[in-house]
Amino acid sequence: MDIYLENNLKVNRLEAVSVRQFIEKKLPAAENLMRLNAAALSDFKEKNKVVNLEEEAKSAVAVMAQLESQIDDAKSDLVKATAKSEAFQKELQMNPQQALTASNLSQSSAVQEALKEYQQVERQLTLEKNRYQESSPIITRLETKKASLKALLDQQIQQIVGPVPQQYDESLQIGEVKPKLIEEFIKVDVERQGLADRVSILSNALVGYKQRVQSLPTLEKQQRQLSRKLEEAEFAYAELQKNFRKFGSLKIRKWVMLGLSNKLAFLKSQ
Repeated sequence: MDIYLENNLKVNRLEAVSVRQFIEKKLPAAENLMRLNAAALSDFKEKNKVVNLEEEAKSAVAVMAQLESQIDDAKSDLVKATAKSEAFQKELQMNPQQALTASNLSQSSAVQEALKEYQQVERQLTLEKNRYQESSPIITRLETKKASLKALLDQQIQQIVGPVPQQYDESLQIGEVKPKLIEEFIKVDVERQGLADRVSILSNALVGYKQRVQSLPTLEKQQRQLSRKLEEAEFAYAELQKNFRKFGSLKIRKWVMLGLSNKLAFLKSQ
């Protein structure tokens, strides 16, 4: 009988140590799996900018409604600004770029002085042609002076607006353009362009929100799957830790002394 009890104690001791060693080997892998699942969930949230999908869905609806209202207002203002711009363009017989160029040139004293001299020579040449033939030295001298002043005028213009276009209208009376009218034209066209940009920006933002809202169900599903995997890994790791503690050195001694019928009760009590 003593031999039987001794053997039984040995078996129980080996069994307890074996279980503890088995659990100890499983713990690193379980912990690693838990960390991997936690990292996967964290990466998913960071990559997809996920904070609270349910709240995001609610707020997105309100934001989209606000964007649609702002787009409607901007489009209405754009129609009005476009009509004003077209009216100025018709009255001034120039497009916005030409108006800006004319405004810049009209404010340049160097350009205005060169234009004034050029126009004086041009008028004088017209008068002299009524009195002299084309071969006259007077006409030749005035033509040369006109060409020189034209080159100077082009040079002054180039310093203000860049290369002089080949189709530059020499008859454009820069100094006689209505400054205030051009100023209003430029102001209205800047407003028109700003409204056009605003409509484009708001429309792109609305498209972005709609695409995000459409992706939310898929993101919610993926998040649930990743969260479930993490919960399962955390539970498995916690169970292993709990069982590992059950087979601590002191409790192994208690396990050894238990009979088979009491081992289940021991496990449940821990």
